[in-house]
Amino acid sequence: MDKKSKNLETIFQQAKIGNEVAFSQIYAATYQSQYYLAYHILHDSSLAEKVIQEIYITFFQNLHNIEHAWEIAVYLSRVNYQLCLKHKNQQMKGANYSFGQTNPDTEGLSLVSTYLDKLSYHLQATLILRYVNRLSVTDISFILGAPPRTVRRYIKKGLAEIKAMQKGL
Repeated sequence: MDKKSKNLETIFQQAKIGNEVAFSQIYAATYQSQYYLAYHILHDSSLAEKVIQEIYITFFQNLHNIEHAWEIAVYLSRVNYQLCLKHKNQQMKGANYSFGQTNPDTEGLSLVSTYLDKLSYHLQATLILRYVNRLSVTDISFILGAPPRTVRRYIKKGLAEIKAMQKGL
């Protein structure tokens, strides 16, 4: 185990016994990637912030169920994805929701974000988990609750759709 991994494991063990500073360090180290995932699924910054709060409350309540520090990113991403889908479904059931709805917060997004926005939720989440969060196919499989073969298919299909969009420019 390298020094960074030992340090993370120490911080994690301290958080498990109630050390608030250690929990804050975990939060600081993981917040940005979790927010990015939530925002790209929900396309709403305030709703993404709400989901982030729920994620870390759930994480804090379930720290005792997590054995190793390396499980943190997988756990957080899985909870994030599940909460985002729950909120997305609630959003879709609402009377004022439409698929063509635009969000002024998305105007400044990069070209890659624009391509991601055009993909289905499963393809978006899979590509973000793989290339932004740098998770393995096995970890993504666990988060999405899909077999690894399906995850690889999502990655391949997502990349192919983005290449097709690039050619269409």
